[in-house]
Amino acid sequence: MTITLRAIKGSELTHVEVDANFSDLDGRVIVNIDGIANNVADIVTNASSIANNTTNIISNDVDIVSLHERFGWIIVADTGGDINLTVADTFYKLTNNGAGAQTDLTHGVATHKSIWNTSTSQLEFDDLAIGDRVQFRLNFSVVASNPNVELMTKVNFGIGAITPSVPLFSLIVDHMSYKAAGLKQFNVEFSAVIQNASMRDFPGEITVSSDATNDTVNVEGFVITTFIR
Repeated sequence: MTITLRAIKGSELTHVEVDANFSDLDGRVIVNIDGIANNVADIVTNASSIANNTTNIISNDVDIVSLHERFGWIIVADTGGDINLTVADTFYKLTNNGAGAQTDLTHGVATHKSIWNTSTSQLEFDDLAIGDRVQFRLNFSVVASNPNVELMTKVNFGIGAITPSVPLFSLIVDHMSYKAAGLKQFNVEFSAVIQNASMRDFPGEITVSSDATNDTVNVEGFVITTFIR
């Protein structure tokens, strides 16, 4: 509705025209108030959306931190000297005292102890859960006393679970041969999933054997990475 102005009409307004002008203005105020109310409601809604998005961002940050805490690695460097493989086709335990300068235990999973026990040179999985995975990298050197020698690396799991000092099962993780005698460098990588309670609750050991006599092994270090489900 259009407001009737006296200057445009050229004469005094009638009572009806004055009332009509006030009614028009009153209607405009109500419409504007409704519009302001709607805008305020939109602002409140947007503020709620921002709050929800902020909550989601915080939740995602927590998830990222949680994911980070489910992954960890350690380096265990040895200074223990040579291990003599005096008898052919016999597995000898690899030892690692963790006293090397490159040892770094600060990046393991915060809620778990170190998987490698430097006192016993054994693997201890009892802080893990069934389904967790452990990845290994073994760095060691071998001095072969004879040419045409085969070397095997075997990991024993669940030692003592059924019979004292006897593993529940063993896994050959590497099988290598070398034609010439002398110093050989080895990097063995493998991973294992914690399959059952016996594998988790009883220790494991890393062993090597040669089909020749009087070879020697020098452990340089292990990198052990833990993946928590």
